[in-house]
Amino acid sequence: MNKEHFWRIVEDVRTSADPRDQGAVFFALQEQLRKLPSAEIMEWQEIFQFYDDAAYRDELWAASGAMGAHCSDDGFMDFRSWLISQGRDVYMAALRDPDSLAEVDTEGQSLNFEQYAYAASKAYAQRRAYEAGPLADVIREYINWASQHERQVLDHLMEASPHEKDLSAGVANAFLRGCLERKYDLYEDSQRITPNPELLDSLMEDIPKKRDFDPNWTLEDLPRIFPRLCQKYEAQMVTWSAKGPLPVNESKKGSQLQWQQRLPCKTRQEFDAVRRRMGTLTADEETILAAIVLRYDPKSTERAMELLDHASEYAILKGVNCYESLGRYYLAHETSVPEELYEYMNLDALGCRYEDEHPGVFVGNAYVQYPSQTQTMSMKMK
Repeated sequence: MNKEHFWRIVEDVRTSADPRDQGAVFFALQEQLRKLPSAEIMEWQEIFQFYDDAAYRDELWAASGAMGAHCSDDGFMDFRSWLISQGRDVYMAALRDPDSLAEVDTEGQSLNFEQYAYAASKAYAQRRAYEAGPLADVIREYINWASQHERQVLDHLMEASPHEKDLSAGVANAFLRGCLERKYDLYEDSQRITPNPELLDSLMEDIPKKRDFDPNWTLEDLPRIFPRLCQKYEAQMVTWSAKGPLPVNESKKGSQLQWQQRLPCKTRQEFDAVRRRMGTLTADEETILAAIVLRYDPKSTERAMELLDHASEYAILKGVNCYESLGRYYLAHETSVPEELYEYMNLDALGCRYEDEHPGVFVGNAYVQYPSQTQTMSMKMK
């Protein structure tokens, strides 16, 4: 495996699957990698990790904020996976000039692609199983496992993604997650391998040698630093659908200035009034204000503050910052499913279902649940 082969796989997947369907891209990448020997899958992951680390730059972190990607620590990690998934030309251009991402067609895409980073580990587990012995042994182990874990299989099938809806695919994926990935752990096995210095030198040749910029950036700086990105994504930085890419809800400088910037202040006096009011808000009230701005897009600061008077009608699920964790919350609080079975279930799908029943938005490290429909009607009437 070398960098040319790595990028060829990325490009083949990018052109064969709809980039708006991350599940399809993930499964396509898995299929491509599964054709390789396990040693090459490990090398592919090593190259992926190198490019992921190379993109860990404050200027790209800021660019992800300008584009409206979720830019917490985990969110930026998922943004880097998305960046790699866009192919060599986009990735290298972004390293040289993050503002070049304004030329990339991202319509309908989520800019955070957590799953992409896990495709190699799943493909590796399957390939190692095939290499470990005759196919008959793998099938025998598969049948034995399925018969002993019927409950986990059924739970997995109930929450299966659209790409594994048929019975055989759903059972196979449950087997992969519940058995093979524990038995053949890519990350554990890679610790026993010495990195190839020639490969690393080859990878380093393409990485631009330039200084990163000040890590203490704020959203206020972005229009000056990334004029094209901010012009293109200005609307996304203001209003978001909770089912689409997550909002810019936290940066390394805190969130108070961000939400002041989003409120529709028309005069200096309004801005000063908002700043004084913001200074008296609790952390929870500030989180709720962020959710209010995202949902109602108030046309005046006065209206935003009126809506904030109903803060007690919102629920904040702290520590719930993505659909997976929202799915965990759902299982823990609204079902009797034992925690040890969570890993066999499609937590993202459960999180989406919970959101359908309890609409809300992710803000920082929390999910803000909007008031019930009855309460909302009352607020609109007032």
